[in-house]
Amino acid sequence: MIVPSCQAHKIHDYKIHETSFNSLRLISAQGEYGSLSYSYDAVGNRTSLSALTFMYNSMNELFSISDGMVFAYDENENIVTKSNGTETWEYIYYTRNGLVKTQKNLMLANQCFNSIVLQWLHLYASVYYP
Repeated sequence: MIVPSCQAHKIHDYKIHETSFNSLRLISAQGEYGSLSYSYDAVGNRTSLSALTFMYNSMNELFSISDGMVFAYDENENIVTKSNGTETWEYIYYTRNGLVKTQKNLMLANQCFNSIVLQWLHLYASVYYP
């Protein structure tokens, strides 16, 4: 198993006390964070989370959230930016769509390399730059 050298951001550390599902989709949850309700469109995209609404483009990629967050994608359907008007996150990928680096407001936020990427970069460097 390949384990990236960076860790995913921990978003919540809440205990969920009660949940409801409809057709294998979460439709409500209640816990220390309060009550949340979810809804989905016909293809399974989440369209709302309590007071937030989610908009998708023709490729079913998340385009925007009603809180002002906007997303942009590259030709390989990777998120390349997300912005809320005051903060902009950029995501940089290597040629095989693996996330290499994230930047927040043009400052390095995280740099991720897994062992395959490092091996590939070493091989590339040794072949093309002996």
